[in-house]
Amino acid sequence: MIPSKTQSVSDCPETGFVPASEETPACAPVTAAPPRSTPAGGVLDIGALQARLRRFADERDWAPYQTPKNLAMAMVVEAAELVEIFQWMTPEASTRIAEQPEVQQHLGEEIADVLLYLVQIADHSGIDIGAAVHRKIGMNAIKHPPLRRAEAGADQPSAT
Repeated sequence: MIPSKTQSVSDCPETGFVPASEETPACAPVTAAPPRSTPAGGVLDIGALQARLRRFADERDWAPYQTPKNLAMAMVVEAAELVEIFQWMTPEASTRIAEQPEVQQHLGEEIADVLLYLVQIADHSGIDIGAAVHRKIGMNAIKHPPLRRAEAGADQPSAT
């Protein structure tokens, strides 16, 4: 069974989803994005998200399919869908996504899909995402030290 992009769990307010209607207990996506200065829900609690995703999979009997390999393959498919949004855009157009609410919403959905799979991969692999992120930022700081002011105009490689 493949999850539907419109399905959600019952605690919709926490997810940025709202009840679709009084007659329909299912949830529908919120159409208006919150302002950038006030992120929805504030800080993302990775542990709570992992527990919620486990519960979501358990309720659908997906646990046998939730292997790191399968999750990684699914994440790559979602990452390709994210890249597809930008496929024929110019670099300049890609910086103006906020001016296109439908494209921005679609991009947010694909980013969420990728993030959800990453969170599940970490959970099923016993990786503490917070510790891994902080460790990697530290490694990148050593690998890519800050430029002196005179060098600041030069192109910099992306952090990896």
